[in-house]
Amino acid sequence: MTEKLPKVAYSSELKMGDLVLKVHVLDDGRRIIEEESVLKFIEWLSSPAAGHSREEIDNLAKFIKGN
Repeated sequence: MTEKLPKVAYSSELKMGDLVLKVHVLDDGRRIIEEESVLKFIEWLSSPAAGHSREEIDNLAKFIKGN
């Protein structure tokens, strides 16, 4: 049985202040954030000096939900 692997349909960068996440949308609709970007995001979240805006958090939520 041969399973078709998904392909990247679209790649982009999601900017959140000075943080840039590398993101991809697969041809089956799944959304992927690159591992290195996830690690940077976790560091960014834990930084109290970053001053995360509601708009930045909302932009990430929209990407994850596919809006």
